Formats: sequence, structure tokens, C-alpha cells
Amino acid sequence: MALVSRYDSALNVVRGKAITLTFGDQGAACASESDCTSGFCADGVCCDSACGGGVSTDCQACSQAAGAAEDGTCGVVAAAAQVTCRPAGSTCDAAEFCDGTQVDCPADEALPDGTACDDGLACTQADACIAGTCGGAAVTCASLGVPCGTVDDGCGAPLECGVCEPQP
Repeated sequence: MALVSRYDSALNVVRGKAITLTFGDQGAACASESDCTSGFCADGVCCDSACGGGVSTDCQACSQAAGAAEDGTCGVVAAAAQVTCRPAGSTCDAAEFCDGTQVDCPADEALPDGTACDDGLACTQADACIAGTCGGAAVTCASLGVPCGTVDDGCGAPLECGVCEPQP
């Protein structure tokens, strides 16, 4: 029960009324902890616990929309929900997904060695992931199809390609 009042300047009086405050039951929609009888609002529903404390990189959920088995009960995110708990941090980093058994996100892993990637450098070719880093072989005269002369290697450096014979 709460008392709500407001001042009526036309009559120079304070008007008031008592209202009953209701709190959401477990599984009801909420915007903050104060909306819930339990005192816990997680994933937009009143929850039975803090359910990971709002950490976005764990694999706990309290709403079906976030991967829980039922609204209002904190649990491990179902693997079928395909929840990304850690996005890929680089070209050669794999995104991690909740596995349906652990409350913590799986260990951070790199893509397998040899996975094609792009290091963003025009002066490398055949780029591939090696130990979590993208790199490639240097551009060569042969790969450019230039038998002789000086050309740009693609990264702004001159590449000397053999000696050009004068044409008769």
C-alpha cells in the first residue's frame, strides 16, 4: 500500500489516495528488480535468482526467449538456442556458443590452422590462420607475372623483378 498525493493549486489543497502496489510473480515481465516479488529481474522476467547477475557472457537464462527451459526459473541455456556467449574477436577467432551443459561459456578457441582468411594486406597471398593469427606469403614477381622491372608489391614497397634485357 502506498499513498499518492498531488497539490491542487486551484483549490489550494493536497489531494491524496491510497493505492495497492503489486509485484510480478515468477515468470512475469519486468523492467527492474523492484517489479518482482523475488527481487530478481533477469532476461526481462521475474526470476527465482539473480541468474548470472546480468553477465552477457555466461550461459544462464531465466526466460524462454533467452534460452531457459521456462520463464522465471534460472537454468543453463539450451544448446539448441544457439546463444553466442563470446563473439569472434578477430578473423581467426571462433565464436563460442552455450553448450547446454555448463553455466560458463566454453573456453576461447581459435579457428583451425589453415582456415582461409584475409589479413587485409595486398602484399600477401594465400592468407590462412596459423595459431589464431591471419597471415599470408609475400607477393613475389612470379605471383604477379612480372618477369623483370620494378613493381609495387601492393603495400607500397618496390619489388625488384629480375633484370630486363634491352629489346633490339
